[in-house]
Amino acid sequence: FFVSCSTHHSTGTRSEYDPEICIRWSDSTKLQWSDFQGIPNAVDPTRLHVQIDASFDKGTLFRPSGVTVDCYFLKMVSWVKKARATDEFLFFNQTLFDLYELEARKLRKKLAETDFARLDANDVFLQIVREHLDEVDLIRARFEVETKMGTDVKKVHEWSESVGRELVSLTSYRLQ
Repeated sequence: FFVSCSTHHSTGTRSEYDPEICIRWSDSTKLQWSDFQGIPNAVDPTRLHVQIDASFDKGTLFRPSGVTVDCYFLKMVSWVKKARATDEFLFFNQTLFDLYELEARKLRKKLAETDFARLDANDVFLQIVREHLDEVDLIRARFEVETKMGTDVKKVHEWSESVGRELVSLTSYRLQ
């Protein structure tokens, strides 16, 4: 079976996300199978579409620059075929969503530690985001391989515990 995820970045203005079409990651919100509202295709039994969206506002003489990094799940392009909709597989998908939030926090930290007070600030921002999202792709692939796409439930739980500890360690980089 196949799980698809994606990442995205932009340099545009931050927009508010509609809860009817996406779920922004939070400590209290957990995915439900009813959130997977896309129409399955013939090839993929499931698709989890999670995005890390980063935006940069260079600021002005009167206003400092600002960076926003969001992690969210898109409902209409995520799906599951009924035969795959088990509690264990939902836990795998939730762990993957949590992993993306962890990576969003790591990106927030990197960007917070970056001095954007220079002429090429947008280029620096884009380079950091691109490099980080490349790392996210590798980490996601490692997660999928090590957990055998969620079929190794023990390994999924190990990843979940590790991701949970790291999320706590980066609480100060949680989206407020």
